[in-house]
Amino acid sequence: MSIICKNCGTEVVGNFCADCGQSADTQRLDIRYILHDIQLGLLYFDKGLFYTVKELFIRPGHTVREFIEGKRVNHFKPLSLVILLATFYALLVFLLDLSFIEANVENPSGNVIDYGFLNQWITQHYALVALGLIPVLSLGSYISFKNQGYNFMEHMVLNAYASSQRLLLHIALIPVIYILYGTTYYPWVSRVLLLLNFILICWCYSQYFNKQSKVKSILCTVLTGIIAYTILIGLFVFWIYLNSGSV
Repeated sequence: MSIICKNCGTEVVGNFCADCGQSADTQRLDIRYILHDIQLGLLYFDKGLFYTVKELFIRPGHTVREFIEGKRVNHFKPLSLVILLATFYALLVFLLDLSFIEANVENPSGNVIDYGFLNQWITQHYALVALGLIPVLSLGSYISFKNQGYNFMEHMVLNAYASSQRLLLHIALIPVIYILYGTTYYPWVSRVLLLLNFILICWCYSQYFNKQSKVKSILCTVLTGIIAYTILIGLFVFWIYLNSGSV
């Protein structure tokens, strides 16, 4: 039985496609792929960076869907990309003396969280924070888009690329953030970034889940955010509880 390359459509003889170089054994994404991707991200970075960046800002949802369906040889691996971009973004924040959190936050017990320490911790571990948000978002999108037929690991890949797209936006706007940081205009920068993040994820999801209407896709995207936000609030409250001396 002949094997057709999922990347370029050429008949494959042997283990790799003679035209594009993709492996003939391109399986559906699962936990083994995710673990392998994380390992690669911690050790080295493979090819396809500029191609993937271009695709994420031209046709984000379509290119992610094609990657999941088997066209993978030209793409930078999703979690490796998150690690690279998050590390670079955190380095810029550190070098420019910016911060991820703007003010002290009081917890329910009345104690004030040391946001200086929290900013330092987030800056030093931002790649892990970015990676940690992906399964939370993926749980939200998996529930919201349950009827679309993608497994949880495929949602992980989708949200890894979507997170990379938003990180690229933040990196591109670093000059604006730096110029307005500490001014009365800076809160508006945060609001604009939040709006742009929402627009990007709606764009990505609506292209990716192209079997349903754009209106329904946007509503499901909002539901994804609500679920993810609820999970994060729950984890934050639990963290405060653990550090309040109650246990």
